[in-house]
Amino acid sequence: MGAFAGCQGGQQRLLLETTGPGPVAAAAGAERAIARGAVCLVSWGTAGALGCGGPGDIVLAERVVDETARVTATDSSLSEALARAFGSIAPIHRGTLASASEPVTSVAEKRALAEASGAVAVDMESAAIGRVASAAGLPLVVVRVIVDRVELAVPAAAIAGMDGPRTRPGRVLAALLESPGETGGLVALGLAARRARRTLRACAPLVASLGDGRPA
Repeated sequence: MGAFAGCQGGQQRLLLETTGPGPVAAAAGAERAIARGAVCLVSWGTAGALGCGGPGDIVLAERVVDETARVTATDSSLSEALARAFGSIAPIHRGTLASASEPVTSVAEKRALAEASGAVAVDMESAAIGRVASAAGLPLVVVRVIVDRVELAVPAAAIAGMDGPRTRPGRVLAALLESPGETGGLVALGLAARRARRTLRACAPLVASLGDGRPA
């Protein structure tokens, strides 16, 4: 995640907080950013599609909904500025982003969540960051990039390899040895993740430009 933080001269700089997956880690990172002087919180990372989005597509959420149906709105002016800036990078999807406390991995789970929430994508962190932003009276921006399509189940081996912000290849290999049929799906997910990282890298300097107070 990122945060705009005040500094001398009335200008702003972009701070980065790296967190592991999930709402607890995300909320802790948001609190750390506020302690460092953040004046805006940016939920930044990847998401799973619940609609028509494909790998590398950008999600600029207008609102975030959590598992209790609590809705947190994002800052419309900053989101619009980013939408203009991102226009030539990749397709942009606006609307609701759902946040779950656990990975949403099966096609059936994704479709059920899409129907229940009306969301275009799902992550595990934005609602927690939004709650911290709301409590502190700070604006929220959500920039997420799609990794997995709605019709693609996330292999259990990919989840087994998650360890905070890192991936443990040994755990992935052990899971594949138990379920070798997941190899094809894991390769497809890896290629999709590479495409998502390219989009995130292209977006990063434009998010930083908002931290500098420059219009996109």
